[in-house]
Amino acid sequence: EWLLALLPLLALAYNFDALPTSSLFLPLRLIYSTIQRVSENPQAAELFRFIFLGTIVEAGKKLGQLLISSGSTLFVVNAEFQTQDFAYDWVVHYLVSQRVFKESRFFRVVARNAATRPGTGLVDGAEMERNQSEIDGHPDAVYEPAAATPIFFRWQGYWISVNKTTPGYYHYDEGREKKDTLIISIWSWDRKILDHFVNTARQYYIDSKVVPRKIDVENEPSHTLVTAVFPQGDAAYDWMLAYLRSENALLHANTLTVSTKQSDLGWGTGADDLVCYLPTEETKQQFLFTSPRTGVQTWLQVTVNPGITSWNSDLPTGGSVTVTLHSCNRDILSDLIHAVRTKYLENGTSKVSVHLADNHGQWAKTITKSRRALSTLILPGEIKEQIIADAREFLDSEGWYAEAGVPYRRGYLLCE
Repeated sequence: EWLLALLPLLALAYNFDALPTSSLFLPLRLIYSTIQRVSENPQAAELFRFIFLGTIVEAGKKLGQLLISSGSTLFVVNAEFQTQDFAYDWVVHYLVSQRVFKESRFFRVVARNAATRPGTGLVDGAEMERNQSEIDGHPDAVYEPAAATPIFFRWQGYWISVNKTTPGYYHYDEGREKKDTLIISIWSWDRKILDHFVNTARQYYIDSKVVPRKIDVENEPSHTLVTAVFPQGDAAYDWMLAYLRSENALLHANTLTVSTKQSDLGWGTGADDLVCYLPTEETKQQFLFTSPRTGVQTWLQVTVNPGITSWNSDLPTGGSVTVTLHSCNRDILSDLIHAVRTKYLENGTSKVSVHLADNHGQWAKTITKSRRALSTLILPGEIKEQIIADAREFLDSEGWYAEAGVPYRRGYLLCE
């Protein structure tokens, strides 16, 4: 099109009638003569002008789009945050603390339990007037910002726009991920503003100790969290269950198994607790652990698998407690195990736990009894003192049994 529009100009610059009649210039003479006859038609001349102007307008449009795109890239820094990533949690919680979503004019109203949400006055980035569930027992009305509705706010002298691809987020309700993208646009040419914003959001998330989302450990993308499994039948399993009971870590489970049998998985500890509430299998609970050594607080996610009842021993077997730390520091796990063991020994000094082995060689605690005073044990002569001295010597010689390859066990048969 542009070539046809330029041919009349070429005709003015060159005298095509004076061109040689050789076959080399014959195509040019034919093109020129054709254009000359067509241009004599007023309608055709108008058409050529429209084509020429349209070409200029389209070229200007493309150039303008290129300039706008280059300008937005130069003066606006964009960042995307995906669910299933902790960076998404940092930014969302920080935006909630800054009450950014309150400025939205488009909402989706849903019913949620605010008692299990972060205590920031906002729920899932939504404004909530009051916690009605604590009054009438029904879910609260929550206003979630709708999707594709950008929100502008001022942060430390810079304009920032926030946009979400889907309304709300559901980590605290279902414990699994929903596909969502949060887009942050900072109106500045300096990339360091984005770095500062993300670091501020991250630090707020760490310092505020907001309730973290429930996570699927196997699908967690960072693969940095520390996870420990305490299998049933091991002493550490009993330590952890006793600690969870003392910290009421299983108290807020909503999916329960009600039993009249006392169990270490429940939170009923008194003598009159005839009914025990047990969390169902794979129920995720969260509680805040404070390290006795450092005082650092870390959120833990606990999943209790009660196991199944063995047909030959009528005892639970195959159970486990899985603890996931919202931290990559393994020293916190060591502090947790130390605190759990210490708590168990402190509370168990007045108790005696009886364990029973099944046909597969696994030990399970069958009953816990109060420890009797030594004075209530009546034996003739010096037999009692001899048994105590022998038991102490046996407990101190565990290393010798291991080196000698002798089973480390001792029994006493008392008869008249």
